Amino acid sequence: MVKVPRRALQRQIQQGVLSTFEGSLLMEELLRIYPNANTDESGMLEKTRLLKEAAFGKVLTETRLDPEHLSAELQRARVKLVRMQEELDKHQALAVDLQRRLFHLQDQCDKREAKLLGTLIAWFTNELKKQVKVR
Repeated sequence: MVKVPRRALQRQIQQGVLSTFEGSLLMEELLRIYPNANTDESGMLEKTRLLKEAAFGKVLTETRLDPEHLSAELQRARVKLVRMQEELDKHQALAVDLQRRLFHLQDQCDKREAKLLGTLIAWFTNELKKQVKVR
């Protein structure tokens, strides 16, 4: 299509002349460097685009309009949400228990160690408050 050796393209990518997106080289990027490139000698790009559009439209009509499918997806999402909430509750309980244990440990330390633990406890408490605000 561009009639440039792959090695040359790789070199241009490494030098920053051509940029990639998620490991792929976009057609617009090739055309920026090689404006005279024949973008579709065989019509394959157009055929591919039409196939993608048809497949996407088919997926939308098959899944979007089927109430049973939507109901099943909704139920799966509800179950997942309940599980995630249970997991979050466990982590929050663990965090509160850890905080309680740190306070207890701080009471048993000498002044220097207690001061160090106090810094850790303050940071931990602050992070817990941030997490509560997110919810």
